[in-house]
Amino acid sequence: MEFSEEFQFEDEAARSWYERMVRQVQGHAPACLRGFQSKMILPSDLVWDDRTYWEIACSCGSKTGQIIGYSLRYLKSDYEGPLTFVTPLGFQCSSCSLNIEIIDTDLHGYDGECKARFGGYGAATYRGSGKRSVFSCHECGDSQLTVIPCFQYSHFDIIEDEPELESVAQDFFDWFDCEVKCLSCGHSQSAGDYELA
Repeated sequence: MEFSEEFQFEDEAARSWYERMVRQVQGHAPACLRGFQSKMILPSDLVWDDRTYWEIACSCGSKTGQIIGYSLRYLKSDYEGPLTFVTPLGFQCSSCSLNIEIIDTDLHGYDGECKARFGGYGAATYRGSGKRSVFSCHECGDSQLTVIPCFQYSHFDIIEDEPELESVAQDFFDWFDCEVKCLSCGHSQSAGDYELA
């Protein structure tokens, strides 16, 4: 694994430890994806840019479904941007109709993990409750999508301070993006992205 120029290491031991953390997050899907069949998508140039992308499929094998969640427009009256959803975010399989949770910002990611392990408040992001709605494509309005969740790891500071967490480093992502592709028109877009640290 190569590193982009922005990565600087004080010595070979620091580089070796960081490489171990990268292998951990690339080799293990975050716990929030446990309900899915998941496969990490390696960057084409094999250069680490602090993100992992995962191809996900329902347990029945289907990669197609609907994103269900809560529109930010209904939770924040002054929001005027494109349709974006807040969590809890789920996936309803188009083949078997199974509902699988993708992410809940109160439980998953850096802040959620710190809350569960050390106490605290969890993520400072909007969250919905009650009946969820279906996300539709910004271009054509269809709702049948494939999903590629993206997880960012800007740093591994907490793992360095708490070495017993190395085996779960993949759960301490500090940003999440739910990237989707419309089956009808092929348009790629984000169904929701959240800063989690």
